[in-house]
Amino acid sequence: MKKLILSLLIICVAQFALAQEDTSFNFLRNTSIPEFEIAKAPDSVTITKKDIVKKGHPFMIIFFSPDCEHCQKETKEFLAYKNELKDIQVLMITPMPYVHVEKFYTDYNIDSLPNFTLGQDWAYHLGSKLRPHFFPTMLLYDKIGNYITGFTGNVPVPKILAAFNK
Repeated sequence: MKKLILSLLIICVAQFALAQEDTSFNFLRNTSIPEFEIAKAPDSVTITKKDIVKKGHPFMIIFFSPDCEHCQKETKEFLAYKNELKDIQVLMITPMPYVHVEKFYTDYNIDSLPNFTLGQDWAYHLGSKLRPHFFPTMLLYDKIGNYITGFTGNVPVPKILAAFNK
């Protein structure tokens, strides 16, 4: 039994000691929210950065795909934590056709999240600047618009909130 516990302890220590830091977003260090132009759901009106980024509020960009199960799960968690997220402006964008954006907006009741904007990055301007590799990809910016950190995949909302509060 002692050998088993010792082996498990060694494995756990090795896991932490050998873990590599995620450097996939290092190119964003010391950057701010880039300019963008998207087709917003549910009315497909074109909006820009100045239309939705509010000074003095943290901002999060989420690259998603309407048919991605991880994105759907993350959206359900956002809905469950809508009160905790209410002070964070969120832009959820996808390069997918607008008809899929509109369906996602309706299916997930995004209008119940007034601080969320859902849209289509039809020219892939943000995608080419920010280079997401997976869906969902979340990029967090502080109250003055400077990059904080990024996440890929399903991330618990408390971890996202903690990153904003560092």
